[in-house]
Amino acid sequence: MGNIIIRDMEIGDVADIKAAMTDVWGYSDFTKDEEVLSAAVGLDFNQVLHGATFMRIATVDDKVVGVVAGIVKNQTPSYRHYLENGTELAMVIAKKASSMIQKAIYEYLSKQREVYVELLKEAKEDYDGTLEFLLLSEKAQGLGIGKKLYTALMDYFEETRAKSIYLFTDTHSNFGFYEHLGWSRRLEYNAVFKFGPFGLYKMKIMNYLYDIKVGI
Repeated sequence: MGNIIIRDMEIGDVADIKAAMTDVWGYSDFTKDEEVLSAAVGLDFNQVLHGATFMRIATVDDKVVGVVAGIVKNQTPSYRHYLENGTELAMVIAKKASSMIQKAIYEYLSKQREVYVELLKEAKEDYDGTLEFLLLSEKAQGLGIGKKLYTALMDYFEETRAKSIYLFTDTHSNFGFYEHLGWSRRLEYNAVFKFGPFGLYKMKIMNYLYDIKVGI
């Protein structure tokens, strides 16, 4: 194992984070066109950057291998200056992707937002904070890096006196990691994503809302 560093995000990390998202979460299933893929992942990561009040990056020998981001209510978002131009990203998709690929990308992004809104509404909780994003490259798994990133965020929650925290995850993620750390599954939502002509192709993803109390 090389030299592990946990640090704040820098502008040069954006491309590496997007590459890791593509590898770990299978975004390349949408398209093999690198420009379209980068734009689609950029739109997704923009949602994290827009709200995050805390973010830490894990590097091994100067290579980004993990990211964690969180939000505490009433804290000022701190990473919007790293946002990519959403209009330009959408234009790349409009110009380079087929209509079917465009629909697939926007169906996925919009459906996920709808699912999260519904889960939060059903939870009927006034949470103090959110574990917004946790990503670990496959090569870095099993080295304790995910736990280091997680601990950094939980320390931030304690420092800001955020006591009730929630997160969203799904069947494509390692939700057992959170259960092992004491998170409780509160709700689930079976989302159906429709792709292709007339929604011919369907993908089902079970989404979960977990929560935990901090510093109590």
